[in-house]
Order: sequence, then C-alpha cells, then structure tokens
Amino acid sequence: MDEIVEAVCRLPLDHRSRNLSPVELVRQSGCLRDAAAVSVDRLLDCLVNHPRWVDSWFEWSADNRSTPEWWLSSEASGEYRLGYYDPANRRQPHPLVFTDKARACAEFISRYVEQVAYLVERVDANRGPGETDLDVALRLDGEGRLAPK
Repeated sequence: MDEIVEAVCRLPLDHRSRNLSPVELVRQSGCLRDAAAVSVDRLLDCLVNHPRWVDSWFEWSADNRSTPEWWLSSEASGEYRLGYYDPANRRQPHPLVFTDKARACAEFISRYVEQVAYLVERVDANRGPGETDLDVALRLDGEGRLAPK
C-alpha cells in the first residue's frame, strides 16, 4: 500500500505515540504534495486491512472538541454517521449514513484531511517571522480566516 495513504490512515495512532500535532502529521504524510493519492477508494483499500486503524478514527472523532469539525459516529442500529458540526450554522446539514464502517471512516478521513490541508494553506499564507503553526492558527478563525483583533 502507498506510504502516503498508510501515513494518513495511521494518523490518530501516530498522534498518540509520536506526540505530534495533526497538522504536522498531515504535513509529514506527504498528502499535501499529492492530494490525489488520498482518494476515498485508496483510503478504503487500506482501511479494510487495518480494522484497528478504523477504530482509532472513531475514537479520534469522539474525543475531538474542535469546531467547526467533521464527526463520525457508530449507532446501535449498526449504521455509521458522518456529519459536519458548525456552531455558527443554526441548521446543521443532515449526516451521511453508511452501513460499512470502513467506508464511513474513509469518507471521514478524506474530509478531515481536506480540512486540515486548507488550514495548513491558510497558516502558511499568514505566517509571520518566527511564528509556529499554533501562533498563526490562534489568529485564524475556524474557517481559516484571520480573526478580527
């Protein structure tokens, strides 16, 4: 399997074991240089062979408190839901529903990585001398725009 896809699929586990930010792990994965490598189908092909990685993404989503943000959940009915939560939007879009856990996870990862890639682009475009990712991110709002002072 492609190293980029595997690195992206392992992101929650690497976050815990390597103590690196999700932004840094996305950068290190190589997916920012080759976004086409991280298609839903390629992610799915990788995930079906690694159910623990799938579970780690569900745990990642459950532990996440950022907004706006994509989320992933497992329902008692055996369905899996993928949605987007934005507290600034009174009408939240209806979640997508899946019967295949790995497919739901691949769809989530694709959207998550796209969102992080956008943030990285905005952080890099607004970085001042000597600023870290966190310094710049704190000046950006949830949509990657410079927050008013």
